[in-house]
Amino acid sequence: MEERVKRDIITVIDNLLPLLRRTPVDAERLKELSNHTIHNASIYQDSGSVKIAIVIYALYKLKLRGKDCPKIADHLKNIRAMLKQGRHEEFHRATNTAIQYLSNIDKKIRLYIDEVIKSAQIQKGYKIFDHGISIAQAASLLGISQWELRSYVGSNIPRDLIPDRVSFSERLENARRMFQ
Repeated sequence: MEERVKRDIITVIDNLLPLLRRTPVDAERLKELSNHTIHNASIYQDSGSVKIAIVIYALYKLKLRGKDCPKIADHLKNIRAMLKQGRHEEFHRATNTAIQYLSNIDKKIRLYIDEVIKSAQIQKGYKIFDHGISIAQAASLLGISQWELRSYVGSNIPRDLIPDRVSFSERLENARRMFQ
């Protein structure tokens, strides 16, 4: 596992643990962390990043539905310790155990896993598109639909690429100039 991936996962867990101690849990902050980890999973394409993204997204969904996960902090501390010590196999086992724990609380965990993976694929497709590859090719490369990718691309156009609005009078004046 790359060092920067490892550091980022540790930082995310360090930010997550205090959130879990709060009552009620700050769902917006949990969502931000979830989005951050999904973004990292799409960039690094690392199984550790994907698993952490799944854990945090599942936690977010569970907390939104008012479900309690009393032992998840212990699981996260264990995951962090394994990662910090460089025990990668134990880290992967610990993340699998955390996912299993969450799936015992909510049977919809499989849906959350699929959502995280799909979101990471779409974000990766956007990055490919951003580098000049067509939407059709990017979608085909990643096995996602063009519609999903177009929807994401359309909602993430940088503001400086959106032209300023032209007033009605300016449009009328431009039209008159064209026909003179």
